[in-house]
Formats: sequence, C-alpha cells, structure tokens
Amino acid sequence: MIEEVLDGGAVPTLLGACSRAGLLVVGRRTQRMPMPLGPSVLAFLHHSCCPVGVVPRK
Repeated sequence: MIEEVLDGGAVPTLLGACSRAGLLVVGRRTQRMPMPLGPSVLAFLHHSCCPVGVVPRK
C-alpha cells in the first residue's frame, strides 16, 4: 500500500489521485434531504476515471 499526503480541495485532489487507482471509496451522510448525495459524491460519480463505491454512514 502506498500512502501519500496532498494539499488541496478534496474533490480535485481525489479525482487526480483516482487516475492511478482501481477503485475510489467515499462515504456519505444518511438522511440528507432533498438530495440524498452531496455535491462531492456527485462530482466523484460523474468525473472519476475509475469505479466509485459510495458507503453510507451508520
């Protein structure tokens, strides 16, 4: 496993890093209305170059 610390916003940093990944796993809050997914998760789903797993928080 390779660990790396990067500066920057979460969305652009993770989208850049996912170009070297096989899977991007992100969490999401539950009971978010009216949008069940937040803007960051939507950005990952629409712009990621690898599969994205969205895991709800209990």
